[in-house]
Amino acid sequence: MKTVLKWLIGAALFGNLALADDFDEAKKAYVNGDYKKAASLYKKACDDKDAMGCNNLGVMYLKGESVKQDSSKAAELYKTACNGGNVHGCYNLGAMYYEGEKLKQDYFKAAEFYKKACDGEYAAACHKLGYMYFFGNGVEKDNIKAFKLFEKACDDGNAAGCHSLAHMYYNGNGVERDNIKAFKLLERACDGGIPNSCVFMGIVYEESSWNLGTEKNETKSAEFFKKGCEGKNAEGCLRLGYIYDDRKDDDRAIEYYKKACDLGEQYIKQLGCDHYKHKLKK
Repeated sequence: MKTVLKWLIGAALFGNLALADDFDEAKKAYVNGDYKKAASLYKKACDDKDAMGCNNLGVMYLKGESVKQDSSKAAELYKTACNGGNVHGCYNLGAMYYEGEKLKQDYFKAAEFYKKACDGEYAAACHKLGYMYFFGNGVEKDNIKAFKLFEKACDDGNAAGCHSLAHMYYNGNGVERDNIKAFKLLERACDGGIPNSCVFMGIVYEESSWNLGTEKNETKSAEFFKKGCEGKNAEGCLRLGYIYDDRKDDDRAIEYYKKACDLGEQYIKQLGCDHYKHKLKK
């Protein structure tokens, strides 16, 4: 009996090792651009109940990498991954239902799968679910729930969650208004790579209108606008163009007006293009 038990334990251990090997080899193949091999190995891993393998194969079907692009197949694989406890699969399926570009849009299902991912400590899913509560998409509008979800996302390292939480504190949505907390959260979000937060920080130092005791500081303002611009935020580029224009640095002003023109949409784009053309005529 002991011999049989040892054999069963050994089989289970070596089975798990083989499964891990398939997944690791698939990852290597994918990184090296051998999508055909990656898809084959991810399929093998998925067939062997590796939920992450199912998720990654779903990604390949969604993108059409070495396999025929098939959104329905991708959704099916994401669901299998999610049911297997993989939060990435839950999040990806939620995103497909929310965005509705390659799957029929269904906010109710999006909220369901975002919640599963959020409950599994996937911070980005908590932020997305908070967004749905803030706007009332697929769930009843609830600023308090939105606030708590943004807070959870931010605490778990999601910079977008910090940005949204700053918005809640600044406007007093679901929480007492607190500009100081909003300011600190914006700085945290900017450091985390959210361009919009960087631009807001730049405006704070440019206008000093948040009653935070901060003084106008053009150097810091330019620094934050530059971060925003580097993150492809057109307004950051435009405002940086204004700063260089005031400094009579035409070459740098032209550079950033051009970036605003290239990146912007509607109003910002028009302003960037107009200033760019005007400077060139001088």
